[in-house]
Amino acid sequence: MGSNINSGWELFSGISKNFHLASRLLPHDIGNTNMIFYLTLKIADTIEDSALPLEAKKECFDLFRAFLLKDGNIPCFISRFGEDANLTCREKNLIANTGLVLDLFYSIETTLRRSFAGDIREMTMGMEKYLEKRIMTIHDQDDYCHYVAGMVGKSLTDLYRHYGHITARQHDRMLRLSNDFGLLLQKVNIIRGLREDYNKSNENSANRIYAPERLLDRFDLGLEELFNPENSGKALLFLEELVKDAEKHKQPSLEYVKQIPKNEKGIRRFSNVILLTSLKLLDKCRGNYEVFERDVEISLSPVEKAVVLAKSLYK
Repeated sequence: MGSNINSGWELFSGISKNFHLASRLLPHDIGNTNMIFYLTLKIADTIEDSALPLEAKKECFDLFRAFLLKDGNIPCFISRFGEDANLTCREKNLIANTGLVLDLFYSIETTLRRSFAGDIREMTMGMEKYLEKRIMTIHDQDDYCHYVAGMVGKSLTDLYRHYGHITARQHDRMLRLSNDFGLLLQKVNIIRGLREDYNKSNENSANRIYAPERLLDRFDLGLEELFNPENSGKALLFLEELVKDAEKHKQPSLEYVKQIPKNEKGIRRFSNVILLTSLKLLDKCRGNYEVFERDVEISLSPVEKAVVLAKSLYK
């Protein structure tokens, strides 16, 4: 299992450098499980984000959910992702390593694995729901983000409790805040990736940018108009509404981190690095027309990384 764990971390680092580095801050007993959980979820994300036809995506979700119960045909699953899936090199590598990820997932202690499997089934049912249901309102977006990110916050909080890093009372308090923590991170990802999602998605997809359609209607914008520089003024007003909506989750997210015991420095650092980096990215997106031209990134200098880590010790 040791070689598989090392291979898992290597696969993880190739998918998300920032989240990989943050995860290295976690206590050893939960760090490996967090890595396995992330890779398992990323397979579900890849199904959702692929350019496969609707029915093919549904079939892949069915196969994936069967895997959680130690059932299903892995080679058959992998073979579904041909050129028409339009995967990135990182996504192709992840799908090719489905067997490795599942072996790692099956190695998780039974009670925790069953809890994760239930959460992941709910997440993927939500993803599948929004393959066809259009995101019309902020409420719809909140519902979608609950499935794909709020449930992740719930699972991680359960993970901390399972290994005794938080008490039952702390778990209850954090659980009430975990959905906001996940929604903030997901909404920032939606904002920063507006252009990439639009470019990558199929024109027949129900949700091409995962933003509320009625908010576009308010500014008399269609998707094509949103990315036309001639409509930059309206586009920036639309962007500001998205940013303000994401900010409503900021205080509960900060409170979530404050509830983590002060002696649990690894979990506090992990949570704060993710949260503070996300908030920094949200600030960069505000009023920034680049959001409509390319996927917005931030590159933290060594000094900025040190500041983020320092702040994580005192929040």
